[in-house]
Parts: sequence; C-alpha cells; structure tokens
Amino acid sequence: MHCTPADPIVQLVHDGTRNLLYALTDRSIIHVIWLGADGQSFVRSVSHTSLREDARRMYPQTPLLDPTTTRILALHAVPQTESTNVHLIAVTNSGEA
Repeated sequence: MHCTPADPIVQLVHDGTRNLLYALTDRSIIHVIWLGADGQSFVRSVSHTSLREDARRMYPQTPLLDPTTTRILALHAVPQTESTNVHLIAVTNSGEA
C-alpha cells in the first residue's frame, strides 16, 4: 500500500468475518489488506485505482458517476453473515453506492 501526503488515508474499515481491512484514500483509491487466517498478518491484496471509471463504464447513461467530479466519501464493510457476494459498499458524493 502506497500512500503519500498528497493522497492520505481518510478511512479504515475492518471486516472481521473475512479478516480484511479496507483503506480509502483522499483520491478515492481503495486498498484491500488481508489480515491472514489468524487476523494478525498484513498482506496487501489489491488496490482499486479506477473505481469511478469502472462504474462509469458499467452505467454510461448516468451523470451521477462522472469520474472527474465523483468522489468516494465512505466505505461500509458487509459481513459475510449478511452476504457471501457483496463485501464492501462505497458511497459517493452524489449518493450513489
């Protein structure tokens, strides 16, 4: 995980049911860290840097997902007990999740 003063972490969210830690940066990048089977490790799994662009490609007709103005404001982990498919919800400044 590479964060700089120009792109600080603004939120950390823990999913204890999957041993995952999510870090949201000021530039709407989401880093996913696996905490190992015992929950005590720190293994960066992936960083999502183009979520806004990806969402725009999935829903090109909506003006609410403009990658130049849309920011991710908050993350909410979805426990495995609530969903086996959905792991995380990201809320944007336009209210779209």
